[in-house]
Amino acid sequence: MWTREDGIKLYLLSILNDITRPFRTFARGIENLITWLPIIWNDRQFDQAYMFEILIKKMEIMEKFFRSENTWSADALIYADQIKKTRETLQYINDEKYHEEAFELYYKVYPFDEERFNKMMNNQPYEKDSEEKTQMFRDSMAKSEKLYIKAMNSFCRDLKEYSRGWWD
Repeated sequence: MWTREDGIKLYLLSILNDITRPFRTFARGIENLITWLPIIWNDRQFDQAYMFEILIKKMEIMEKFFRSENTWSADALIYADQIKKTRETLQYINDEKYHEEAFELYYKVYPFDEERFNKMMNNQPYEKDSEEKTQMFRDSMAKSEKLYIKAMNSFCRDLKEYSRGWWD
């Protein structure tokens, strides 16, 4: 049962909250500036990787929040796991791990030849690739593209399916 004293305490806490809110908002803004400055500083307009870095950072911050004691959501840990999965898929794309996977065998069979590469870059004569090497390269590129599309579809599907629920 609520007493008159409980009402007064609640009213005073409400006033205290109203007085301190601008200071808390300001402190949160400063914290955001410090958190985001390195990401924004390194941002460029010519490559999707920079856009992905912004999304990855945002999802890292959100995941940390949903794993913290500061959330009211009963499903906070579920949201945190969804965010982590989505972020890790985007990180896989941004780090071009799909390309590494697709070319793993190719680079074992045909290790990088720096001397040949430098000749190519300087328009000097160099030995042409065998048909077998060319075909293996094409196959690896096709596999890389398939892995990219699979990962991107997974990321987009998860973002579409889950992100509307990521709020507290």
